[in-house]
Amino acid sequence: MISLVGPAPILSRECRFGPLPSQFLRHPSISGTDRISIHLRNVSRETLTRLDAYLALLRRWQPTLNLVGRSTLRDPWRRHIWDSAQLRPLIEDRATVVDLGSGAGFPGLVLAILGGLTVHLVESDQRKAVFLREAARAAEADVTVHVG
Repeated sequence: MISLVGPAPILSRECRFGPLPSQFLRHPSISGTDRISIHLRNVSRETLTRLDAYLALLRRWQPTLNLVGRSTLRDPWRRHIWDSAQLRPLIEDRATVVDLGSGAGFPGLVLAILGGLTVHLVESDQRKAVFLREAARAAEADVTVHVG
């Protein structure tokens, strides 16, 4: 496990669900404008590597499928990973989550990568469903992708 460090300067002490915990996890491999702290405790290096794999695949598929707004890829850890991950403390362990209109996989795929949940991704666009299956495989996320 990666040790926790003090609060990150990028984020405010508040989020939309109330005060942030006093400790944050600093992702060691992100630099520049992508540096972000994830509001989770005890996130393993393996989980961070899986999130990196997911974002790498998202960047590769983005030009073809337009999965997210192009400007959001300048800061994907804050715009997508953090935004999705902040939901995890609000969901009971072993709960079932259904992400309707999953698109790029936010928040459902991120929640699946973080673990402890049963996640179903529902996407009507076959091409995006193919991306979701490939992203789940690359990130070793246990999800069920439904098309329709």
